Formats: sequence, C-alpha cells, structure tokens
Amino acid sequence: MDEEMNNLVIGVILLILMINTTMLMSISTSLYGPAFVQPVPSSQSFPVFASSVADDPPGRTAGLVPTIVPLINQGGPLPDTNVVVSGEENRPVIKSISSYVTVEPKEAPEIVSHTMLQPEIPQRYTTGYVSIYTLTNQEVTQELPVVSFSLLNPPLVIDFNVTPVNARDIKYIEYKKMATLYEEMLTINRPYEDSWFTLIVRDKDTGQLVTEDGFGRTYSFQSPRQLVLREAGNYSFEFSGDYATIDLTMRVKEEGNFP
Repeated sequence: MDEEMNNLVIGVILLILMINTTMLMSISTSLYGPAFVQPVPSSQSFPVFASSVADDPPGRTAGLVPTIVPLINQGGPLPDTNVVVSGEENRPVIKSISSYVTVEPKEAPEIVSHTMLQPEIPQRYTTGYVSIYTLTNQEVTQELPVVSFSLLNPPLVIDFNVTPVNARDIKYIEYKKMATLYEEMLTINRPYEDSWFTLIVRDKDTGQLVTEDGFGRTYSFQSPRQLVLREAGNYSFEFSGDYATIDLTMRVKEEGNFP
C-alpha cells in the first residue's frame, strides 16, 4: 500500500513539472519569439536572447546609414554607385557616379572689417589752428552751401556732431492691479532712424571725389566724428542730409595757409 502511494505521489510531481515546463516554453515563445528556444550555433556571436538580422520580420525597411563627415573646404566623400551607360556599338558599360561629379575647394571670402560701434576719441587740433568754417545747431537739409578752400599747409580738420531729430511713438496700453483695470497712453521718445548726414570732399579743379564721411544710411550712427585731410590741394566740401541738426567746425593751421 505504501509503495503504491509513493508511486502515485512521484507521478503527480512529474506531471506538475511537465505542465510547468510546457507553460514556461509557451510564455517564452510568445514574448521573445522562436529564437528564444532555438539553439544558437557556436559560430554566431549574438547573445542568447537576440536574433540575427536574417530573422527580422519581412517588410522592415530601417537600416544603417553611414555618416559622411565633410572635410574642411573639401566637401564630403561621394557615396559612390555604379550605373550602366552606353558604350561603343551600344554595348553597356558600367561606370561610377563619382566619375561624373567634380568637387573643388572654394576660397574663403575676404573678411571686410566694419567700423567699431565705440566712437574713437577725436584728436585735438587747437594750438596754432584757426577755424575757417563753422555750423552751430544747423538744421540739416540738402541745400547747404558748398565750401571751398585751398589747403597749402596740411592738415585740415573737420569735427562734426550730428543729432537726429526726435521721433515720438504713442502706444495705448492697459494693465491690471488686483481687480482694477488701468488704461494709459505711453509716449516713447527715440532718435529718428531715417536721420542722415553726408560730407563729400572733392578736388575743386577736377571734380574728382577725394573722400567722404557721414552719419546714418550707409554710414554708422557714431557721433561725434572727425575727418582729417593730410595732403595739400584745392578742395570743395559738400554737405547734405535730413532729419538732423549738426555742429561742425573746419580748422587749419594758421601758419602757411594764409600767404
């Protein structure tokens, strides 16, 4: 009786073990696919739970794309591909795409320097100099007179300071403090962005442009400014502008310029 009972217990234990093993294999297959329970050949270097590239499901289009790192000013290597072209006697010839493409380095453009935003400190030309023309708080227009002077003993120094007219913007704003709504008309004063002034220096005998400077438009908004002529000559000075006032002084050496 005892022996039959022992055999029955052993049989029940074996049956439970077989059922558990079958359930574990079924769960593993559903989670990881058939590759989880299939043996992996020793020649493959894949981990036990990984599948090879050939085991990917059909229709997968993702793949590795090689990264092309361009060389400095040389361009990147061409991803070469062979194409079939017509050869002699209509016989197909295989050539690479790179044989039809030319890649050449490009010279770097010259860097153009710009005037610094910080105004330079004008040099002082006072001792031994005399003023030959002055404008004080003059409204700038395009009808200012042309000034001429024969410079015998350089330099000729022009100091000018341009003040743009004031532009006023009025903006309506509203805001709340606690439960109270406030309404205000905010006034903003600023320099008018279309203010400009141009000083043109010409050779009076030939009309040729010698130099020029200015404020606004193609010039910077630095002010005050200083223009110095360091060569003798017969010069004319043209002034023009708009929406600004100017203070300007022209100085020359007293000695040698008034024979």
